[in-house]
Amino acid sequence: MFNKMERTEEEKKDIEIMIKCGKENIEMLTRDWNKIAIERLASVYKMLGDACKEIGVGTLLSGNKKEALEWFKKSVEYYKKAIENGDKTGHRYQYEFTYRWLIESALLTQDEKIIKEIAQHMCDVEETVVNNIMKIKDGRLRRFPMLLYHIAFILPNLIVGNDDKTKEHLNYFEKRKTLLSDEYPITDAVKGILERDPKLIKEGIDKILKRHSRIKRALPSSDRLLCIPAVCKLTIAKLKGIDINDIFIENKYVPKILFFEK
Repeated sequence: MFNKMERTEEEKKDIEIMIKCGKENIEMLTRDWNKIAIERLASVYKMLGDACKEIGVGTLLSGNKKEALEWFKKSVEYYKKAIENGDKTGHRYQYEFTYRWLIESALLTQDEKIIKEIAQHMCDVEETVVNNIMKIKDGRLRRFPMLLYHIAFILPNLIVGNDDKTKEHLNYFEKRKTLLSDEYPITDAVKGILERDPKLIKEGIDKILKRHSRIKRALPSSDRLLCIPAVCKLTIAKLKGIDINDIFIENKYVPKILFFEK
């Protein structure tokens, strides 16, 4: 049942390279751990999270779901450490991006306990995150991190059932999405989940997949070969008890193995 729809030879090679490079990056980043300067630790933990996610995606697309999920769990732990270390030392690295990668990696694990724990933690620290962004005194420089914060915190609020907060983040995003170089079509799928409307969810996921096909060349390997935004919306819908069969779209960037095989 593993979905190998029209996988090109180039993509197959990319999968092999992704796994190889991810493992090489982990070895390189951890080789001289005691020599890493404290101000670099957050960035190193973030890069370790990226490497584990990259290996996880490659492993999943190779057909090994069980091993892939373990790599996604490792990426969650590294992203958590990146944020915790940045908060402790004040040396924050790609702070708002890392929160988004944290919740996305949690969703990739397909582990309900991990997903809900990360989502609740993110909701609990929202005020602190906003306060850290507001420390950027120049309002013009603050706009983009604030937009990234709202994008990152849509999903955790949706997961834990904070519907009003989810809508607040969506509204902020809708008013300011022109700050992004390419429109990020998340609204329909999220609204569909809020309204438990399979048709709207499916339409939203279709828009996400069409955008993915359009911009995939500009994405890093792990995001190019797996449409993580679509996978995340499907996973949340499944957690909410929505029948995945009603909203799943046959597509090589959303492998069936993740949702229909144990």
